[in-house]
Order: sequence, then C-alpha cells, then structure tokens
Amino acid sequence: VRQLCADIQAQGHAKHLNLDNITVGQLAMETLLSLTSKRAGEWFKEELRELGGLEHIVKTIKDCHRQIVSSDVTRSGWSEPVLDKLRKVDRCLRVLENVTHKNEENQNYLLKYDDGVLVSTLSNLYYLCGQEIPIYPTIDISDKTSTGAVLRECIIAILNVLINLTHRFNMQSFGSKSLGSQNGIVDCSLHLLLRVPESLPEEKRFDMMMLTLILLINLVEQCDDNKKLLMNAKAPPCPENLFD
Repeated sequence: VRQLCADIQAQGHAKHLNLDNITVGQLAMETLLSLTSKRAGEWFKEELRELGGLEHIVKTIKDCHRQIVSSDVTRSGWSEPVLDKLRKVDRCLRVLENVTHKNEENQNYLLKYDDGVLVSTLSNLYYLCGQEIPIYPTIDISDKTSTGAVLRECIIAILNVLINLTHRFNMQSFGSKSLGSQNGIVDCSLHLLLRVPESLPEEKRFDMMMLTLILLINLVEQCDDNKKLLMNAKAPPCPENLFD
C-alpha cells in the first residue's frame, strides 16, 4: 500500500498524504477530498450526505480549527504543522463548495448539523484569516506555499462556502439568519472588502471584493436583522489613521 501511494505521489497526486503514517482512515479521507461532485452529479451530493461523508468533513474542519486555536497563532505565528491544518480546512471546503452548490438539502444539513457548528467554526476562521492576511501580505500570484498564500486561499474557500450556505430558496434564507447571528460577521466582511485587498496580489483583489460583496448581498437580501447590522456598521479605519 505504501509503495502504491508513493507511486501516486510521484505522479503529482495525494501530495498531502504522509507515507510514514498511513491508516485506513487517512486513505479514506484522502479519497474523499479528491472527489469533485461537479463530475459525479446530484446523486453524489445525496450519497455523500446520507453515508456520513458531510458529517466527517465537518468534524475534520472542527478538529483542525481547534488545533489552530490552541496553537495561538496570533502570538506565536504560523508553524508548518499549523499551516497544514489550514490547508486541510481549505481542501475540505472545496468539497463542501461543490456539494452545496444549488443543493438545498445539503445546505440545510450543514447549517443545522450539531447546532450549527460549521457556521460558527467558519465564522471564527473567517475572522482569523481576515485579521492575519494583512500581517502576511502577498504580491506574487504564483506563490502557493507562504503563510500569506495559504491564508488567502483558505479565506476565498470560506467565502465560497458561506455564499452557498446563505443562498436563498423560495424567498427564504435560513443560512443568512444563522450566519448573521455570528458576532462580528458584518464588520469582518467590511474589513475584507475595504482593507484586505491591498494585501493581495492584483490578480486576487477583484475576486476578494466580489465574493465579499456577494456574501453581504446574501446576508441582507431577506433578513431585516442583517440589514440593520450593515446600516449600523462602520468602515474599518485606514492603517495610517490608526494612531491619529
């Protein structure tokens, strides 16, 4: 099995698999994160939910978030093992983005699973990445490995999933109410919209602003409480004015 995995890695696949510590669970997770529902169709989205795949992905994100928080990155910085946890979150989110696209059942499942733990976890990561990106700015679009690049790609993945989860069906959006109830979500979004793009490569600035705007639209479109939050929010201060 180890030799087979080594051969697969030699072909440029399964790069995240640790050949020195291979378990059945790790192989199953690697397979799951390699799947794309856009190729498999709607049946795959249903099977993934009914067979416990979504639950496993949410638990993985929750566990990675717990380890990131416990490492206190805002004080000690991002070590390579902690960055690997954020990379795993990114990979999990890419699967969730695919399986929640225009799929109300999966959206509702993820919003309600374990009292909305995915929404609270993603909102915390949303805030953390948003605060950290200006500390680790990136200018090279080809950079995929630096701390800033990992933070950048993860927050874009978070935005894509949150946009799907707040998409409204039949003039209702349970997701927008759920996400809007998270502390600081609107202020964080304004920070991403107005301040974070200057810390990104030029090729990524438009994406960041557009995705953040779409999320804000989803939040306020069918939720009066979120409209009030946005109307009462203030633009984040310019860095040069912080000490005025």
